[in-house]
Amino acid sequence: MKNIVRLFFVICIVFLISCNQQKKYIKQEKYINAALDIIEKYSMKKELIDWSDYRSKVLKRGKNDTTIEDAHQTIRFALSQLNDGHSFFIPSKTLKKEFSDTTMRKIQSITSEYKDEIGYIKIPGFIGNEKLEKAFAGRIQDLIKDLDKHKITGWIIDLRNNGGGNMWPMLLGVGPILGDGTAGYFVNSKNNFEKWGYSKGKAFMDTTTVLQMDSLYQLKNKNMKIAILINNSTASAAEAIVVAFKGLPKTRFFGSATSGRTTANSTFILSDSSMIALMTAVYADRNRILYGKQIIPDEIVKEGDSKDNARKWIYWTMLK
Repeated sequence: MKNIVRLFFVICIVFLISCNQQKKYIKQEKYINAALDIIEKYSMKKELIDWSDYRSKVLKRGKNDTTIEDAHQTIRFALSQLNDGHSFFIPSKTLKKEFSDTTMRKIQSITSEYKDEIGYIKIPGFIGNEKLEKAFAGRIQDLIKDLDKHKITGWIIDLRNNGGGNMWPMLLGVGPILGDGTAGYFVNSKNNFEKWGYSKGKAFMDTTTVLQMDSLYQLKNKNMKIAILINNSTASAAEAIVVAFKGLPKTRFFGSATSGRTTANSTFILSDSSMIALMTAVYADRNRILYGKQIIPDEIVKEGDSKDNARKWIYWTMLK
């Protein structure tokens, strides 16, 4: 009798564990399906993918997921299967840490130099909260103002090793050098062109002001040579800034080919506050030339020679 009772308890425990595991799986499956719904609706590749087969493959991959961490890995797998080269996933813990960082280290990493009548600014990548967005853009413009106090015959904007992040603080920051007007476009899967650019202290997308300075600054002389330094680690949002300068007169690009992630990601927050950054558009420049690939510089030079070559170009064209 005792053995029968023990067996009964074992069976009950196994049953309860099984039920609990099933509930956990159902919960994670719901979470994964919500992510897949977003991917299917907004992906740049929405017209090219067999979504029934895609969803089946992803759910098969996550069939034993019982924790949110398991589900995160399945979503990463799902994004990798798009093969768009840009979409990615950030768990809530990482996201919270990145956006709660209010230190000035990101701002202080922007540097400048004045030499031989040339203003030089190095801009790193940026991810941060709204407060830091304006501080980042403000730092770039403050450096531009300081450099503009001197006699300037040309500008060098260094985007080497800028891995991207949020393009808007960068765009707003370089606005005085870039000038007013449409700087580029986001082009979606239906070939719709959505303009973006800088105008009178504002970074805009279509008719929406995305980010704005508290005060407007304009260069003393807007008719200057502009050299843009790039390399293979210039990526994503940084490549958007490269595209913004494409088509401008008296502008030249130095270095090596960029990373090739010249596409725009839209962000979507999931139920656990994690984020999907999904590739939803391709960059086009002010002349509506599409990218979606590496940007090749006008002058391909060794990493250590980019800055010097840019200086020589500005100097010699100044003498002509």
